[in-house]
Amino acid sequence: MLPGQAGSLGGSVFEPEPCALSPKFRDGGQAPGADQLVFERQLVTIQADSEYPAPIHLASRKTFHSMLVTVGICTWNRAALLREALGALTRSTRSAQLEWEVLVVDNHSTDATGSVVAEFRDALPIRCVVEPTPGLSNARNRCVAHARGSYILWTDDDVIVEPGWLQEYARAFREFPAASVFGGPVRPRFEGSRPEWLVAAWALVQSAYGIRNLGDTVARLSTHRLPFGSNYAVRRAEQLEHRYDPRLGRNRNAVLGGEEVAVLRAILRGGGEGWWLPGAPVDHWIPRARQTTRYLERYYRGQGRVLALHRSGEIDGWKPEPLGRPLWLWRQAVEAEASYRWSRALHGPERWVGDLIHASTAWGMLVGWAEGGRSARLVKFPSHPRAR
Repeated sequence: MLPGQAGSLGGSVFEPEPCALSPKFRDGGQAPGADQLVFERQLVTIQADSEYPAPIHLASRKTFHSMLVTVGICTWNRAALLREALGALTRSTRSAQLEWEVLVVDNHSTDATGSVVAEFRDALPIRCVVEPTPGLSNARNRCVAHARGSYILWTDDDVIVEPGWLQEYARAFREFPAASVFGGPVRPRFEGSRPEWLVAAWALVQSAYGIRNLGDTVARLSTHRLPFGSNYAVRRAEQLEHRYDPRLGRNRNAVLGGEEVAVLRAILRGGGEGWWLPGAPVDHWIPRARQTTRYLERYYRGQGRVLALHRSGEIDGWKPEPLGRPLWLWRQAVEAEASYRWSRALHGPERWVGDLIHASTAWGMLVGWAEGGRSARLVKFPSHPRAR
């Protein structure tokens, strides 16, 4: 899942090789318009030191005027899951008029990711770019820079899409031509059976696993009703104007998030239109390693960091605080941790999981507060799950 500076174009790239370009373009001159290019569907390694296999051939020639959809997948060291995700895409149903490409962004993986991409050279219109800088936001920005579609349809390497998923989005793009944001349901796909405490507290924590359902009818999106990162689409024109903040999003050191929420909210606040598509669901893999309280602690600490970072950028007149954080925030974190430990000893998961969320968020805010560098006003906690 993950990583490059916004708009940067470096890195290793599997690209369809131009086969009818003028010498001026081959020598680095200005490229002709998209309607003038004829591409041979041949995947080639651009960088000599790329970890990907040597040239991969797709037998056919096609003129690309304006590809409708780019399916963007960011990945890091999850080759086995990526194989499943790409396999699901091969089963997609679509009309003959729908043009599409699958653009995999490899966050400099050290596993067999390159070989997995190569396996699908004959089954999918697939390309791959490498983003060496860790972080999901960097990977998304790399995808935006290389995408050719009029829309970028985002999913993840641990997601299985329904056969009609692509077609449902394409239908919505045509039905709502003024819209710039779309999204669909994300359902859980568990490895094994969930532990009892997770079953009991599932309503409190499903968002921590990327699960989303905004209803069974097509409806307008708003800044408070947004899709999640493994199943949404953004029109490319707006996506180019709103890149992903590298401070947000998952990376190798922290379970952060919120990079797609920040972008979608900015688009909608700027007057953009968005639609919820209940007929375009995906299934999100939840391994046993994430069905633990340790994972939830890491996740909600990351959410606390994101909350503090968002608010720190809004505050002027910053003045130093003891240890870089206000004393009231230290007190709130310590009290929340004590409440969690007491609750865990005396109550069931419907109660103590809520206290875990509160405590972990508070500790994460301490970290994010110092990272933000500003501390002049109270950062509001999300409502306590037990109060919902």
